[in-house]
Amino acid sequence: MDLSSHHFHTYTLGMANQNNFETNSEEIRLFPLGLVLLPSAPLSLRIFEKRYKLMISECLDYGYNFGVLLIKTGTEVGGGAKPHSVGTLARILDWNRQDNGNYHIYAQGTKRFRLEQITQEKPYMMGKISYIYDMQENIDGQLLSNCRDLMRELDSLVSNITGEWESSQHISTNPTDLSYAIAASVGRPPLVAQYLLQIPTTQERLERSLPILQEQIKLIRTKLAKNPRFQRYNLN
Repeated sequence: MDLSSHHFHTYTLGMANQNNFETNSEEIRLFPLGLVLLPSAPLSLRIFEKRYKLMISECLDYGYNFGVLLIKTGTEVGGGAKPHSVGTLARILDWNRQDNGNYHIYAQGTKRFRLEQITQEKPYMMGKISYIYDMQENIDGQLLSNCRDLMRELDSLVSNITGEWESSQHISTNPTDLSYAIAASVGRPPLVAQYLLQIPTTQERLERSLPILQEQIKLIRTKLAKNPRFQRYNLN
């Protein structure tokens, strides 16, 4: 997807949105990555750097969660990465430790947070954060219906490509969960997902996601129509 075709607002989540934050701050372990973790989304990571093996071992030993932040500048490996300020807390669901000490962990995004201050950079990053929640609001019923219908359509198109049947029954009826599911489906490149993650309300996230979702579907339909492998499928 070409980011230049979209006019994205810059959401700083500053004073104008203070009512979206919990007042109590918390210090957590941070994992800057080249991807965006969204609430409820799965995360599979192979941990091989010494500093992150230490961090993950502490999370496992003491039941800590950790925060995932998209890297703004720098790289995942070697340190020195500067992250975006809005990320998602990750909870480890399962893991295995290899003979060489590396980990393979399976986690899930839980809730959004804003990084207020980096408090430690070595051996791994830690920071003070405030959690962000979606404000209670009335969601436009037609918007919600349109988003659910388009997600069903996207699932059907993806099934044509993968050859695997995708059930539309998993599409959430909860507006906030649906908004994050859409963001996870169309959030490539990562800056698109970051943009959607930072939007303060469910209503606006759905509104902003809708044209991106429509463009994604249009792009997939065009590719399928041009590929002889998929011309046997009914794309109407």
